[in-house]
Amino acid sequence: SVKRGEYSHRAEILATRELLEGQPEYYVHYSQQDRRLDEWVTIDRVTMGGGDGDSARGQKRRLSPSLSADGEGAGHHQQHHRHSANGADDPTLFARLEEERHEITKIKNIPKIQIGRWEIDAWYYSPYPDQVSGKQLYLCEYTLKYTANVKTWARHRRNYAGPKHPPGNKIYQDGKLSLWEVD
Repeated sequence: SVKRGEYSHRAEILATRELLEGQPEYYVHYSQQDRRLDEWVTIDRVTMGGGDGDSARGQKRRLSPSLSADGEGAGHHQQHHRHSANGADDPTLFARLEEERHEITKIKNIPKIQIGRWEIDAWYYSPYPDQVSGKQLYLCEYTLKYTANVKTWARHRRNYAGPKHPPGNKIYQDGKLSLWEVD
């Protein structure tokens, strides 16, 4: 179980990683809850055996072979290319690729994004490169360019001289509210 607020909730450990201090951190899925609630938790919030107080140390397990020790994905893009390059007539290819996709997307890789002045918690896995996995992303609200470095994002916003709307076509407007179709 995992302590969340005042209560302990039944949860499954999907992955582990080590923090800089050498302490383990666990990515958990709360039983019978939406995946958007999955999160990284520290060892002090985890108990094994339904809350009987047993330590989680030594109980680590890793379900995704593409996770490295620090919890970031490693090499799954190359695996996709390898699978798609051969075996087109293999009837189990689709099933294998679907299982691989399921394992890769099981763990939310981007905790938050900031678009303009709005900071948003990410709910699910996002298909961004491994270099930005585990980091907050900053997106330009006009170009949709992204970076994990707040200084780079601020410099881009300061120097951007293009149109002050998202790329695409405006399809609806009501007062200050506009809806854009983005390619």
